[in-house]
Amino acid sequence: MKYITEESVELVKEAFLDKVRGGMKKRRAARKEKRSVKKQQTAMVNKSKADNKAGNADSVKGRQKRIKQETTLKNSKRMKAAQGARDKKQAGDNWSKAVKKNKSSGGSTLSDAVKRRNSNKKGTSEYASAQNQINKAYGSKVKHKATAKKATAKKNVASGPSKSGTSGAGAKA
Repeated sequence: MKYITEESVELVKEAFLDKVRGGMKKRRAARKEKRSVKKQQTAMVNKSKADNKAGNADSVKGRQKRIKQETTLKNSKRMKAAQGARDKKQAGDNWSKAVKKNKSSGGSTLSDAVKRRNSNKKGTSEYASAQNQINKAYGSKVKHKATAKKATAKKNVASGPSKSGTSGAGAKA
């Protein structure tokens, strides 16, 4: 059976205090780092304010150029997103116009034509007729034709005796 001695208690206290001090050191270091970063930022702001007051053209132009580049980048991203939205809207508008045009010409709906086209292989007459209907609705002048498939019929030629279940020399006719 072990007894707790004063020496073991002191060792545990020391280990605990080291752990606490270590955490405190890390927190102090983090605070110190934050303060130094804040000082640097403040110094930069003060310098730019002084440059503006003094009319230092080089630093002002550089800052203006940097701001313009950042703004241009932001605007280009915004414009791309807006263009994507416009493209989607235009595609929807084109579909609506094509559906109306197809409806006025009569026949099956444009959705049915798309389903027929997708269900057939490219090059078949069904595919071509469905695609032509879609193109007509969109106002395209492209006409699809069914590709002519080459006939690959196998010739059934009897090259030897028939196998009628009998064997031997008497089986030949």
